[in-house]
Amino acid sequence: MEDRFEIRDNGAVWDFRNRGGSVFELSRPEAGAAFFKFGRVTCGKFGELSALPEKFRLHRAEDAREVEVETSGVIPFGCEYRVVRNCRVASGVALLTTDLAAVTGGRIDGMELERAIFSGKPDTVEFLIFGESSFRRVDSPADGVLYAGAEVPLMVRATFADGVQCEVALGADVWRHRAASRIPGAASEYELVVTDGSLKFVRRVLKYEPETEPERRPWRFNLLVGWSAGASSPAPEGTPFEMAECALSASVRRELRTLVRRSETPLIWRDAAPRCCGDASHVSRAGKGELEHFDLEELFSDWLWANRQLARSGAHLVLTPAPGSIFADSVILRNLGRPAAQLS
Repeated sequence: MEDRFEIRDNGAVWDFRNRGGSVFELSRPEAGAAFFKFGRVTCGKFGELSALPEKFRLHRAEDAREVEVETSGVIPFGCEYRVVRNCRVASGVALLTTDLAAVTGGRIDGMELERAIFSGKPDTVEFLIFGESSFRRVDSPADGVLYAGAEVPLMVRATFADGVQCEVALGADVWRHRAASRIPGAASEYELVVTDGSLKFVRRVLKYEPETEPERRPWRFNLLVGWSAGASSPAPEGTPFEMAECALSASVRRELRTLVRRSETPLIWRDAAPRCCGDASHVSRAGKGELEHFDLEELFSDWLWANRQLARSGAHLVLTPAPGSIFADSVILRNLGRPAAQLS
């Protein structure tokens, strides 16, 4: 079994590890050291560093616009826990999906998800807490806790002295990061901490009181990662269109697919504005009433799918942010403002 895979992405390297403390590291070849690392999970009292690897595979799309890395392993302690990951990497953006389950039918009695570590002390840290209407900003952060609370940061962005920016954002499944608020006897704890020359985003999604019996169920969590070296993209050209609803809604999905399949020229999704929504039918759970979700993940998937379709006629899809929206400075959204490039 391979021990690592490298994916070269427009001036950066995604370095996936089969073992060790990092799931992957993101670096610039000319700078040497990684500027972003993604750690490993803890289930109950047991950390993933002790896991026995089962699978570590890489799949490259035929058009080279996407690479998928699949991994799985089992933590052989307690009731045993299987950790399965799928990471989709495109130019400047990656989507990481982590599945956690108790192998022997037991229960996961607490979860700390992978720590997002922005290596090197950032000049500026910006973060948006779920339910708030504007980013909090800390310039030249000193060592210490920037945020600690039960409510999850929806997006975290770090800007470094050399102009490099790195950003993480929750996937569509915001309600899972907020699951503790719906479970009696459970709590969550999220932290943004500057220490040892790095910014750490800590996600303790579920902490149970001693007398609480955890649910017998598997869990899945999604997280987006985006990076930029600070270079601006040229003004896009193409036929503009707008979508005024949540990108996960059935109406937007139908309209976008019809538009892309009929087009033979470049398209510009103008005034794209990621949004949080509570309509559970958008995430195929109509009977659940309200489930909080964030559609930036869907914008990424739409962009990748549309660029693959349109490339057949030499066209592409790009997104331009809505001026003045709170996500206008998003690194991930900015990267969706250029056609999906080929990876190596």
